[in-house]
Amino acid sequence: MQLHDWLDSDRIVELLESQGLSPAGARSKASLFARAADQLLGDGAPSSQDTVGCFCPGRLEVLGKHTDYAGGRSLIAAPELGVAMILCQGKPGRIRAISAQDLEACDFPIDGGDSAPTLGWGLYPATVLRRLARNFPEVELGAHLACASDLPLAAGMSSSSALMTATFLCLTKLAGIDQNPLFREVIANRPDLAMFISCVENGQSFGPFDGHLGVGTFGGSEDHTAMLCGKAGFLSQYSYAPISLERHLALPSGHTFLVAQSGVTAEKSAGAREAYNRLSLMVRELTDLAQGLLGDNPRPSVSLAAYLGADAEHGERLAHAIRQGGRALQHDPADLLKRLQHFRLESEQLIPQWPDRWDAHAPRLVGDLALRSTRAAQDLLGNQVRETMWLTEALLEAGAIAASPFGAGFGGSVWALIGEDRFPDLIETLRGCNAPTPPLQAALKEVQTVALGPGAIVL
Repeated sequence: MQLHDWLDSDRIVELLESQGLSPAGARSKASLFARAADQLLGDGAPSSQDTVGCFCPGRLEVLGKHTDYAGGRSLIAAPELGVAMILCQGKPGRIRAISAQDLEACDFPIDGGDSAPTLGWGLYPATVLRRLARNFPEVELGAHLACASDLPLAAGMSSSSALMTATFLCLTKLAGIDQNPLFREVIANRPDLAMFISCVENGQSFGPFDGHLGVGTFGGSEDHTAMLCGKAGFLSQYSYAPISLERHLALPSGHTFLVAQSGVTAEKSAGAREAYNRLSLMVRELTDLAQGLLGDNPRPSVSLAAYLGADAEHGERLAHAIRQGGRALQHDPADLLKRLQHFRLESEQLIPQWPDRWDAHAPRLVGDLALRSTRAAQDLLGNQVRETMWLTEALLEAGAIAASPFGAGFGGSVWALIGEDRFPDLIETLRGCNAPTPPLQAALKEVQTVALGPGAIVL
């Protein structure tokens, strides 16, 4: 498509609806694409310039707190909220990126050396460009891009991962990298693609593609799986390392999800990043201990989930090894035991109990699962703040069937499952609450329902 084509909203709506977005979702995303096109035109891009566009949704995590990088399960969906990006060829060796939100352009060389760039939001497209330049040196890369988003920033819905995924999809399409024989051999499907992009983000190697600087977080591939593999109208249960679909679960008729922000940003920076990474590093230590317990016949790169699933006694063996480890351990044994307990509860017990069918008993069951997940996050992960706990309780008291904080924690948002006819009364009740902080009181005005849409759409 040429740049001026993105201003034809009726055409863009038709294309997006054909890819699975709802009519309302398609209209709102067509508006985002038009804003991105205006930014590129205003920045000097010719209207006849060939372009690639992508709508990449965020991620709704219903259950599965910090389970993916341990090889566990999560229950996820792609909300019809996300990043719309348009990308065209830019100056060779450089990337120029514009955000319609802050109207600031980032302009930097693709060859950034071996130090992490300090580019604000430009860190995310820069990381993608530099990784692709490293993995595909034969391709002359240069990009001029603009993006617009309706995804709340730093609210636990993975806005940064959506920005990186959109950049990756647009650039690999425009530069023809997706037709590279090695790329096609390694990336056979969307789960493979999700795994590769997650490795771009965390800096790890993927198959024959060497790792490089990521964005500084030690996360897994849950976010990217939801963004790429979401199914409209459904929750999806996936396990990880490798990524594997276990089941799709239809959203019950007459029900919808809503997302309420806590007023505490969930930015993975400074102290928040350290706290987030500590949860991941504890899983690495648990995995190393498990590997050692396999004795003379260890499996390469065993995940925590694979070790626990191989034998019913493995969980107690690992717990015993933690108790015996003492000062030789990198983390406090009590914390490691809590981390192990949380993983087993969330991945092995709660998620498999989510009902396949929505009958008279389902609301009570789902409410109980969400409540147990919330309490475990507070007591075992220790990644909740008073605002997320208050908001979860307020949503339940206002009439939600179930509610729970989600995402990395240390702030962010809370999801709630409600009957569609309850939304007006629930919102009125929420706005009458006396929230503990002014930011949370203000955030209550932004509560919105979210439709569950398809995975990322490339046009």
